[in-house]
Amino acid sequence: MNIRIKYLRSIAKFNEWKDRSFTKKPRLTDNQQLAYDITKRCITHPKSLLLLAPVTNAYYIQLDDLFIKIMDSYLQIVNGKYFYHIHMPDFIMQDLDERFRHKVESKKNSIEDKIYCNTRASLTTIFKDLSDEKVTSTAINKL
Repeated sequence: MNIRIKYLRSIAKFNEWKDRSFTKKPRLTDNQQLAYDITKRCITHPKSLLLLAPVTNAYYIQLDDLFIKIMDSYLQIVNGKYFYHIHMPDFIMQDLDERFRHKVESKKNSIEDKIYCNTRASLTTIFKDLSDEKVTSTAINKL
């Protein structure tokens, strides 16, 4: 009986250790944390240019002289003088992917809103022109 209890306790401890090890996120190095913070800030910056390459599935960010390339498991940061190639954990890359796509989607929505407003204004102008034309043409026909 004593051996069975020890065996069950060891299995329980192993399962507890296994659950903790899979849920714990790896700690970032200082360079990884700085690269992550730089990339987050560049994604949210209003003057940044965001590009998506669908064939290579790479994301590009340009902010003044700073260029960032986001690939599957690494970031490339180029500031004109230096080139940094930094490997990142998967959960960070997924977060950057979501942030990038969310920002591009919000920019797309603002462009669509502008298109909708311009289209509505143009159609309203065309309708007014047609209404004025009908009024003047019917007035001429009656005379």
